[in-house]
Amino acid sequence: MSYSAQERRSGVQLVSALLLMLSLSGCSSMDVIVASSINALNGTTVKISCVFTSCYKMDVTKFAMNWTYQETLNDTQELFMTYYKKRGMVPLRSERFGERVTFAGNLDKNDLSITLSNVQLEDEGIYNCYVRNPPDRIQGHGIIQLNVVTERKILILTSAHTKWVTLSH
Repeated sequence: MSYSAQERRSGVQLVSALLLMLSLSGCSSMDVIVASSINALNGTTVKISCVFTSCYKMDVTKFAMNWTYQETLNDTQELFMTYYKKRGMVPLRSERFGERVTFAGNLDKNDLSITLSNVQLEDEGIYNCYVRNPPDRIQGHGIIQLNVVTERKILILTSAHTKWVTLSH
């Protein structure tokens, strides 16, 4: 079976049009953007960032968000912050965090970041940022490993010499 030149051109034009439409849309689904690992100095305040992109504008009546904590991947997740459409972002006062967790993001900019003050060694673990933004079909999920250190070393470079300095809290 052979196709005429006109039929081949029509097929090529159709495929080209479909590819162009897909590339112009530029948006295929929700993405959650987080750092995979963050180091925090014991006793300081750390911002744990979570930002999402979506093909759809956020509708606060349908939007859902949760932050959870777990010591290791095999542990149960502990919910410590959630979003309620009538009350907004609500930190849940857990034994672990008390009032040390606050919302530091901006919903208008799809920023769901939090701050954790007076970081403790026990805060080390996995932080999960879950996002639902209908009509997106998937739930977005970002995973951040928080490492708590008791000292931080910095490298000082001068024209005369190089040395390591340890900063403790």
